[in-house]
Formats: sequence, structure tokens, C-alpha cells
Amino acid sequence: MARDPLEVGMKTITMFLFVALLFGCHDSPPRGVPQELLGRWGTSDSDYQGCTFEITGRMIIFENDRDFIAVNWIKGTEKLTQGEKVLYRIHYEDREDLAFTAFLSYSKTEEGEVLKFANLNQVEWKRIGETTMRGAGL
Repeated sequence: MARDPLEVGMKTITMFLFVALLFGCHDSPPRGVPQELLGRWGTSDSDYQGCTFEITGRMIIFENDRDFIAVNWIKGTEKLTQGEKVLYRIHYEDREDLAFTAFLSYSKTEEGEVLKFANLNQVEWKRIGETTMRGAGL
């Protein structure tokens, strides 16, 4: 039985398009989200009672106890060092594709790991758990 060249060509094109869609439209995670940033972070500061944020391999998620959740997609990270101080710049986009940058300092203390936002340097955010997205590749 001879195969119809048109049918073989159409199957090949269909398979190529499927593979291109599968891999081409997939938003791959940014490379290099530092391990020390991954997890859930909370603070005891009374101004931010009930507020937490989570950093995964792909997202930074801000939450509060009033049913507010802001899911943002991480587009890249940069690590900067100033002497003993480790600074991170996280570039992310919200659901409307608006771009933002978070500037964080990271340190290890006797009480645990601490993150501070550059614009809220007096507020310490401590790791309160692992990322809830672990295992989901997010």
C-alpha cells in the first residue's frame, strides 16, 4: 500500500504545530530564583498583621487576611552584594502585564532568615514556611 504524500505531509505539519504550541507557548520559569528566597514570609509588625507573601520558582504572591491575593509572574532576578549585605532585585508582572520591581535585602540571623523590602526597611519578614506551590513546578 502506497501512502498518500499529502496525508503524510499533513500529519507531519500537524505534529510539528502541536510540538511548537506545546513548547513555544509555555512560559518557562525564570532561571536563577535563589533558593533562599523561596518560601512563605510573614511579619510580626502590627501595620502588616495578617499579611504574607510567597516566592516560588515562577511567582511572587502577596496576601492579606481580607481575602486579597495578588499573583504576579517573576520575569527575572538579580543578586547584588554590598559587603556583608545581600540584595535581590525581583522583576515581576501582574495579571495586567504591568511591570514591577521589588528590592529586597536578605540576611540570616540567630532568629532565622530575614527579608526586608528596600522601601520598608524597618519591617522584617521572616520565613514562616515552605512554598505551598512546591512540586507544582511553580
